[in-house]
Amino acid sequence: MEHTSLLGAYFVALRKFSDYSGRSARREFWGIVLVAAFLQLLSLLAVIVLAKSGLDNFFAGESLLIIPGIVAAFHIIPGAAVMTRRFHDLGLSGIMTVLFAGFGGVFSLISATRVLARLG
Repeated sequence: MEHTSLLGAYFVALRKFSDYSGRSARREFWGIVLVAAFLQLLSLLAVIVLAKSGLDNFFAGESLLIIPGIVAAFHIIPGAAVMTRRFHDLGLSGIMTVLFAGFGGVFSLISATRVLARLG
């Protein structure tokens, strides 16, 4: 990959969403991570603005949270592909992606359960 911007690396990662073989450059990995995080932040800010404007009365309140959910879901497969290719670049197996995501999912469920138990 030549000298591309972070946004260019993001679009390269999106184009190669189904390619789980080969290697991935650091810029491609950080491109998708940082741009996806920025887009997630923008979607959360949009939800806050829409909620403050009274639009949440038009919808069912929490239904506005589907916006950040769609943004997150859009980046799951390309992010997993880039992570797998990055593991290959480090000389590790792509199965590490499944383990990494599995531990993250279990940790998230445990944390969410504790928060919900505290809230009653």
